[in-house]
Amino acid sequence: MRSWIALGVIAGISLALAGCAASPESRVIGNWQGDTKLSEIPNVPMPGVKQKIESGISTMQVKFTADKKFSLTGGLQQSTEGTWKVEDRKVTLEGGGQSIEAELSEDGKTMKLSIPLPAVKLVIGLRKTG
Repeated sequence: MRSWIALGVIAGISLALAGCAASPESRVIGNWQGDTKLSEIPNVPMPGVKQKIESGISTMQVKFTADKKFSLTGGLQQSTEGTWKVEDRKVTLEGGGQSIEAELSEDGKTMKLSIPLPAVKLVIGLRKTG
């Protein structure tokens, strides 16, 4: 009888914890900062370009809101606003006439944006700050 009660308690706790798991949306919502250590910057043969890219990434800030909107400031381009959606760990940002794909880490603390450029791909790493 005790084993049945213990099994019931364990099952109840497991269900409660499963209900508390963060949804993909809640893991995205918040403030994110560009992180050069998480980024994959291609070698560019022109002097100073890589440093300019690194500087832009380190000033990039992205805010994702619960109403599925985002704002991107700093970085490599003008400020951009748009909408976002997430499916599993794939985040899609749409704004400024572009669609950009990102991958959310399993722990939800980092994200990598894939930016296709002519002849190369730039991956910008973001770290969640709040």
